[in-house]
Amino acid sequence: MLVGLHGPKYSGKDTVFQLLRELQPEKNWERLAFGDTLKDVACLTLGISRETLETLKMMEETAQVTVSHHTEMGWRFNSSISVRQYLQNLGTEAGRQVLGRDIWINATLPYSDSSFHQDRHIAITDVRFYNEARKIFKLEGTVWAVNYDHYDTESAEHTSENPLPSILIDEYISNQVRDDSFTSLRDQIKALLVKENI
Repeated sequence: MLVGLHGPKYSGKDTVFQLLRELQPEKNWERLAFGDTLKDVACLTLGISRETLETLKMMEETAQVTVSHHTEMGWRFNSSISVRQYLQNLGTEAGRQVLGRDIWINATLPYSDSSFHQDRHIAITDVRFYNEARKIFKLEGTVWAVNYDHYDTESAEHTSENPLPSILIDEYISNQVRDDSFTSLRDQIKALLVKENI
């Protein structure tokens, strides 16, 4: 089984994965993310650990990456961006636009058919782009959207923050009630597991 999770930042995609593991411990749900290899590259370029990167990413307002720029005329200037912006630029502008739009897909799902997940249960927790959803469908997977109606396309600062077309979404999960028990979210996931016969 292959499930792709799509939704705006902080919508609860990783929480959905944790609940899948909790609800079906016998299935040994595995987590993959298109951004995992990207984050490995970022850690190497910044000289930091993955744990440090994740901590800095959560500190959007205070943690900054300073980039030095050199011009052909020898001028030098610095600019600072958040770690999230750095990852977005590295993944999209440098990765997808320069090295090919499927670079992170090929690193995460280098398979041509669904046989790789015949006896596995895998959730990809960061489906952001059209071609990522299409790859999941090609591998006979499904795409679930978490808090799809919370996308704010007018304030999106990057192409990776835009919603996928609804034609690419199989199921919708609402994560409106934020409590420690995740009762509503858990009930929705249970219902989806039954509906999808997972």
